[in-house]
Amino acid sequence: MKIFGFIPARMKASRFPGKPLASIAGKPMLQHVHERASGFPDWHMLAVATCDQEIVEFCVNQSYPVIMTSPDHTRAIDRCAEASSGLTPALAPDDIIVVVQGDEPLLTPDMIQAVIAPIVAAGPGRHAAVDSTVLAMPIHDEEQFGNPDIVKIVTDSDDRVLYTSRAPIPYLRRGVAFSPKHGAKRIGGIFAFRKHALDWFIAQDQHFLELAESCDINRICGNGLDQTCVTVPYREYYSVDRPADIVRVERALAAATIPPDGVLDRHIFIDIDGTLTDNPTEPGKAIAERIEHIKQLVGQNQSVVIWSARGAAYARSFASEHGLLEIVTAIGKPEILVDDDPGIRAKGSMPIVSPEEFFK
Repeated sequence: MKIFGFIPARMKASRFPGKPLASIAGKPMLQHVHERASGFPDWHMLAVATCDQEIVEFCVNQSYPVIMTSPDHTRAIDRCAEASSGLTPALAPDDIIVVVQGDEPLLTPDMIQAVIAPIVAAGPGRHAAVDSTVLAMPIHDEEQFGNPDIVKIVTDSDDRVLYTSRAPIPYLRRGVAFSPKHGAKRIGGIFAFRKHALDWFIAQDQHFLELAESCDINRICGNGLDQTCVTVPYREYYSVDRPADIVRVERALAAATIPPDGVLDRHIFIDIDGTLTDNPTEPGKAIAERIEHIKQLVGQNQSVVIWSARGAAYARSFASEHGLLEIVTAIGKPEILVDDDPGIRAKGSMPIVSPEEFFK
């Protein structure tokens, strides 16, 4: 089994012509996407799929593999399917093809790993829903919930895709204020298929729900094939659909303490037994402030781990009670490597920190 990645890109995007080569923080968006996708370590090949000579020239200058495709495609998955079909030797039915949308400059390699994981875990052969996956993440921003540029997704209790829409779904009846507790999720622009599942996809006519919503994965649920939705924890995340989105992406890049390849290199550990102890004179205030602080950290692409000496189950219960379960990791009290073994320091294999520094 091999894993092939394709980044579809075209210059004639209706909402933002020239989008792939638009400058974000001093370099073209396509470069951001390729650099971050390249952080995934298990590619057999990662290539750009395009119909534009301008993008081909850019890729050649950057030494990116690039495949020319038909100018007639309007759907990213169709373009990547054509790119994969022309490879020699031909892909095997169980090979995995990953579509990494070219307008996702904030993607991280862990997202690619997440969307592939259910397919790899199922093993070779045909396994229905795990032959095709799509990445999603919770929506915590009411503006994103109502934004028609952002594709929303609803699933059943087994994480199978039911429907995708540019409308705000699930519907909130009149008078109900938006809240992350309603479970709204957005697509994160990464899809994975077994080769045989992608062959099935392109053999289908475009479904009327796909055309109505301009969402190509409605071709999957509309034609009766199951697809697994892989939901990663919330993070500040913006796709680029219009020129105004570049400002948001640049602000997120400036605020995030992550290297250019998008790999988080540290975690913030928070002791919920100590630092979240409430003030009896102002019930709820200290906890509310720290919960808000945790959400802000996650929104800045920080990886937050909450822990409790009472154990992981207690930490998870706390996270669930305060709406953090989907955005943090909850564990029992971690072991700490302290500076009491000169032999370990001499090896230089890991940083040595004091408990006070580790948990501040």
